[in-house]
Amino acid sequence: MAESKAHVLSIQDEMTIYAANDIKEKFLAELDKDGGMEIDLSAVTEFDSTGYQLLIACKREAATRKKFFDIQNPSSVVTEVLNLYKETNLITLSE
Repeated sequence: MAESKAHVLSIQDEMTIYAANDIKEKFLAELDKDGGMEIDLSAVTEFDSTGYQLLIACKREAATRKKFFDIQNPSSVVTEVLNLYKETNLITLSE
C-alpha cells in the first residue's frame, strides 16, 4: 500500500440504506484524493448491514487503488454490528 498521508473522513449519524448513496459518494471522493483514507465512525448512531457493505466496498476499492484504509473510533453501534459479523479478515478496528 502507498505510504502517503491519510485523509480523515468523519461519518455522522447513520450508515444505513437511507444514507448509502451519500456515503458511497463521500468514500469515492476521498479515495480520489492523494494519500490514504481513515474513516472516523465515532459519531455513527445507526449502523446496519448496508453500513457494513459500504465499509467492505471501500476497503476493497482502496486496495485496488493501492491506498491505505483504516477505521478509527467506531461507535458502540458500529462495534456491535462488526462483532456480529466476526469478519476480522475483512475489517479490522484500530485500537
